[in-house]
Amino acid sequence: MYSRNTPLSLSEKEEIKRVYLEIGNQQKVAKITKHSSSTVWKVLKSYGLNKGQGGNQHYSITDEQILKGIADGLTRQEIADKYGTHVENLARRMHKLGVHATYAPSGGSRKIFGECWHYTPGKDDLIKNKYPSFIYLESQKKGSSKRIRLKCKKCGNIIERAESTIRQKNIVCEHCERARQEQIDLQNERIKLMRFFYALAESKKPKKCIICGSEFYSQYSNARYCSKSCKRKNHSGGKSIRHRCCKYGVLYDPSVKPIKIFKRDGYVCQICGKPCDSNDKGWGNFGPYAPTVDHIIALANGGAHIWSNVQCAHAICNSYKRDLITV
Repeated sequence: MYSRNTPLSLSEKEEIKRVYLEIGNQQKVAKITKHSSSTVWKVLKSYGLNKGQGGNQHYSITDEQILKGIADGLTRQEIADKYGTHVENLARRMHKLGVHATYAPSGGSRKIFGECWHYTPGKDDLIKNKYPSFIYLESQKKGSSKRIRLKCKKCGNIIERAESTIRQKNIVCEHCERARQEQIDLQNERIKLMRFFYALAESKKPKKCIICGSEFYSQYSNARYCSKSCKRKNHSGGKSIRHRCCKYGVLYDPSVKPIKIFKRDGYVCQICGKPCDSNDKGWGNFGPYAPTVDHIIALANGGAHIWSNVQCAHAICNSYKRDLITV
């Protein structure tokens, strides 16, 4: 290898120029011609072919290529990919030329003066593993914090987040999340309308009370009582008589209604022989002297809910009798 101070002949300079035009890499030219990188750089500079030193030759791009890419309407990333350079190097060159370029088609027009974005392969693996719905584009260091740009695979929206946020928290695309929430709200509104029209249709169908037999309207399809008083009249031990008959597997006659039993017996207790008081509410819904339905043979002992096995009785007398036949 020649010394730095050894002047080169014209033939040696022409040889360096010829090899460089064939290869296009300054570092490889220095190895082939056995000259130092600085010597090759000075020779190329004298011919106007200098574009940098060493490994940076691979990422070099001329001013004509930059201007042609902008004239063709290419984005900054597309220009860098077309001519084999880094976006960071392209940003510096554009800053010196005083020209603009858009970052990406969906990112809008953005000036790149003062920005120094670059691609880091390690970040790409992080995004692939943690956020498969995003594509890693590039990163930038602003002061003590690092910023990362990601692109949504679904809608193409580009977002910018801090590296600490990406590593510690879960990030989502604002556009996709807004569209998903709008779809959920639309579905909820559709369900509300369906329930409203169904309830409106059900409220127009007359129903028959199982206690007093009167017709009533309700928005609920399984409504069985016209009022709370009728529901209390058919109340026995916290569960309906029909439910208890099904539990013990005994016969149930739907025509046997409490109000009919009370009228048949004249509101007189068939256990003590004293009259019942329908207005007695000393125990809450009914009092100790209120009329209740008593099964002569209890349902638990195999008695059925039929006319011959029911009678009117005081609530207190019914509680004393329990499942016995006589008191």
